[in-house]
Amino acid sequence: MNFAREFIAELRADPKLAADFRELLGATGTRAAEPSALYLPVAKYADRLGVGERTVWNWVRGGLPTIGSGRTRRVAVADADAWLRTQRDQVDDGIERQARAAARKALRCPGT
Repeated sequence: MNFAREFIAELRADPKLAADFRELLGATGTRAAEPSALYLPVAKYADRLGVGERTVWNWVRGGLPTIGSGRTRRVAVADADAWLRTQRDQVDDGIERQARAAARKALRCPGT
């Protein structure tokens, strides 16, 4: 637990380190698509991100930008990537809020 607190403190203290860390997290697990691919089938978009096709279909139900319907549905790559970045940032903000709440609680109750 101390490592997490120290790490978060270091990220807060050094904005450059925090930006580098976010960039690193955003770059992991993705493979570049062909430059001309504006729209990809769901299966190819899943391969591009290194996730399962079912995961992408769940994202589609959650608002991932697509065109078409059913099996002919295509993912709008640029819009979908932007949507995923927004979702990731919301999760990052939630994690940061939880870490801050845990830190405040630890300061109030140092013996626990």
